[in-house]
Amino acid sequence: MVLAAYEPIKDLDWGLVAKFDLSEIRAPYIKAAQYALGLAILLAFFSSVIFWYFLHPLVQNIEDSRRFNRMLIETSSTGLALCTFEGNIIDANTSFLEMIGLSVDEEKNINYFDLIADEFREQEKKYLNTLKKTGTIKPYESIYLTKNKERIDVKVSGKMISIEGSTYIWLSVDNISLQKAYEQQLIIDSHHDSLTGLPNRLFFNQILRQTLSRAERSHKTFALFFIDLNQFKEVNDTYGHECGDILLRTVAERLQTNIRTDDFVARLGGDEFIIIFESIKNQNEAITVAKALIEKTKQPLVIEGCEVTPSISIGIAFYPEQACDAETLLRCADKAMYHAKHQTSEHYFIYDPNQ
Repeated sequence: MVLAAYEPIKDLDWGLVAKFDLSEIRAPYIKAAQYALGLAILLAFFSSVIFWYFLHPLVQNIEDSRRFNRMLIETSSTGLALCTFEGNIIDANTSFLEMIGLSVDEEKNINYFDLIADEFREQEKKYLNTLKKTGTIKPYESIYLTKNKERIDVKVSGKMISIEGSTYIWLSVDNISLQKAYEQQLIIDSHHDSLTGLPNRLFFNQILRQTLSRAERSHKTFALFFIDLNQFKEVNDTYGHECGDILLRTVAERLQTNIRTDDFVARLGGDEFIIIFESIKNQNEAITVAKALIEKTKQPLVIEGCEVTPSISIGIAFYPEQACDAETLLRCADKAMYHAKHQTSEHYFIYDPNQ
């Protein structure tokens, strides 16, 4: 394409024509534009290189950190939950949901305060007020109700956090049906005989003191039976200690089976047992019960292919007739048992200071 201009010359009947090729006019601009485009592409390329070299690792680290933190939250054995001050659960990890028996789809349909057992609601309000004032609450114990209304012991702590200008509660919850159960089992083990499962001497001493206090306040009588297994050493020597243990367990079971639920039987150690009978008020009742226990206990059993007939001796002492304190009462029952074992054929004896 050509650009032309004509200018006439007076007096000569001539004219002056100027002609320009447009491509020549455009060429410098096109060339400049090409340079600019090339420079822009070059800058974009170098910017990309700089981004990937310097900024991408930073962005990747941030993303990796987020994923790692989420993984820690999801795999934590501690229950973690984010909720509003009104109790609406915004987010929760797997441990929290499993603790209360909810699925991911159900978490937003339940209010946190609905999980609290009724007797702990007021306590929860106090801790919530503390959280609002201080921004954090130290661990405290509570009881949650699961989806199936089962009660679980929990330890809860929390803090306030701000997300996009809104304030939430970040809760940390530990299930303690296992720590509490373990502690309870330790208490049970420390108070019970490992061989027979009966209460041990420690437990018996506690119960005897309580029984004495109760009897003193109400001015009531109760009987204490001290029981010893006859010829236990002979069974051990003849058949071995394992058979002796079988005999002890059998006698313990028979004693426990043939008393009332209100009565208390324990193994003091070795082949000695003790029973507190709050239901027995006089000597005639005590003799009737002693004869029944002796009869029920002596049913034969087979040990190592041999028939063995258990035999027990019973010493009886009464509160407050023979003694008013635990130590003396136990000593009186022990002396009565010794008399029954070695000086009677009936194998029972009521303590008599003259004997």
